[in-house]
This record gives sequence, structure tokens and C-alpha cells, in this order.
Amino acid sequence: AAALDRLRVGRLSDYTPLDDDERSGGGLWAEEQFLESRATSRLSSWRIVEMPYTSVTHCAFLAASYLTPRDVLYVRNHGPVPAVAVEDADDHTIHFCAGAEEVAALSLAELRNRFETIQVPSILQCAGNRAADNLVANGIEGNGFAASDDEFIGLGMLGNIRWGGFRLSDLVQALVPESIRARWNVGDLHVTFEGLDGYYTSTPLSHIMDQTTDCLLAIEMNGEPLSPDHGFPIRVVLPGIAGARQVKWLSKITVGPLSDDPWMQHYYRDKPSMTPIQALPMNSVILSPEPGSQVRAGETSVHVQGVAYGGGTGQEIARVQVSADRGQTWHEARCLFDEVVRGHAVGAYRGW
Repeated sequence: AAALDRLRVGRLSDYTPLDDDERSGGGLWAEEQFLESRATSRLSSWRIVEMPYTSVTHCAFLAASYLTPRDVLYVRNHGPVPAVAVEDADDHTIHFCAGAEEVAALSLAELRNRFETIQVPSILQCAGNRAADNLVANGIEGNGFAASDDEFIGLGMLGNIRWGGFRLSDLVQALVPESIRARWNVGDLHVTFEGLDGYYTSTPLSHIMDQTTDCLLAIEMNGEPLSPDHGFPIRVVLPGIAGARQVKWLSKITVGPLSDDPWMQHYYRDKPSMTPIQALPMNSVILSPEPGSQVRAGETSVHVQGVAYGGGTGQEIARVQVSADRGQTWHEARCLFDEVVRGHAVGAYRGW
């Protein structure tokens, strides 16, 4: 029973009229229905689920600009959006822990005063992106995407953002006493992030402490404050790591063992190894023509546009090739390297 309780996402007993209200967008879900950013999202995406809100951006919006506009970026929520008022944002506090010991607690205003804000261009991608393609390529037997809402996910749970925030490795170095860090075996530890919505999960400490990975506590998207759906006032950004590990509405950071959360222990796991998904694979996606588009008979050429990214490989994209005959012949694509905001940022994608 205890094991099952950890996986519980709702209840069937003690049903009340309040439950019915929540199912139609009331109760805990009421306030977020009127978010200005949500209105833009509904126009630029299609929804898998309304509560918790989950959207997939239309390819045309991704193809329109190198940086994905804040409110166009896909949304993957796991519960109601925590309400943090703009006027209260500076007082929002992050607790930093080493194991069970709290070593620091800083407000957002204190973080701004103590640490440099840097800009990092990086993709954000859901671990379930291209689930529909996965089903076509691998079939439905034993496929975790089959017979769920996820099987309709195309390639729009992806976007490219210029994130602004504080380098996470700098915070760990500054806030955790050296006497504690000296006892760490970095390769054995994880960093667990916990949000105001109760969602928590972890990523290896070795990845966080590597400054070349550009891990951030982000407060901005393309120069704007985070939107409520994307974690206002502060969230985790881990370039090259699956979106499932990039916790929103951050409230607590703990260095310790692998997280015991269900999202690490039971969901977002790779198959067939069943290890928790961390690094994203290298990938390239076609944004235009969109899936299902038709080409007129007699056409001798088609303009193809897309993006490519190194995922968690740490490698930059050198070139892209496209095939129109299932790999029999290949055509070199023109890569748009000049539009990259910061050329050595391996977390960002490259248009082609």
C-alpha cells in the first residue's frame, strides 16, 4: 500500500461537487485559466490536456524565428500552477540543503544582489517529444507512449530560448561550506530540485558542477520575466537534459542521493534499460513542410526547413543532410550558424 500511495495522483472516493468544479476548470485550476500568457499559448499550440495544462507548439511558430517566443513555447505541467504575485517575487525564497542540513536560504532579491546574471541560449525539450514518431518507428508493443495522451505528441514539445539567470555551480560553491563539499564524492551524488507545486526530481551533481554545461537558476526568457506556466519567478534550466528534470517554481535545492520521486523511479525512464532519462539524444527535426503536408504532382523540388541540436552529447552540430528517398541519396542542408546567439553554446539548436 505504501508503494502504491507514492504513485497516487487522485482519488475515486469521497467525491464532492467541488471535484466536479475542478474538473471543469474551477477550484485550484480557476486562476490560471485567465493567464495572459495562456491565451497566447492556446493560439500557437494544440493541447494534449487542459488540466494540468499541456501543450504542443505548432511547427509554423517554431519555424518563424530562431528564438521561440516565451508564450509560444510548449507547456508541460503536472498540477495546478502555483500563484506567485509579481509584487511578491523578490521575497520568494530558495532553500539550499546538503543532505538533511539547510546551509542557506536566499530570497530572489538576495540572489540578484550576490550573483551575476548571465545569458544562456538553450533548447527546452520534453522527454516525450516525438512520441508519435516513436510509435511509428518502434511499434506499440511495450511502448510506454501507447494507449495514452502522449501518443499524439509530435515534435512541438521543443523550443529555443535565451535564458537569463544565475550559474548553478557558482551558487553551490558559494553557499555550501567547503568543509561539507570536501566530503563529497561528486560522482555518487545528485542535486534534487523541488518546486512549489510539489514536483521534485534530481540530476547528477557532476553535471551541475561542470561549468561548460551552463546550468542555471533562470529568472528570464528572452529578456522577459518567466511566465507563470514556465515557473515564475524562478526555475531550473539544464541545457542538454530532459525537460522533466528542469523543475519550475523552484523552492528547494538539496545535494544528496538519487531522488526518490516517482518521476525518477517510475516515469521518464529509458527503454529497455529503464534507467532515468537525463541527457537528450542528438536530434534533427523538419519544421517545414509540416507532417501531413501535400506536395502538388509534378513538383520537382521542395523547400525543407528545420533545426538540429546536440542534446546532451556536448557536441555542436557541424552539418545536416536531408534525404527524400529514405536514405538512398542525401542533400547537404545550409546551416544557419550566424543566427546562434552565442556561438559556443552547445545547448542551443541550429537552424537549417
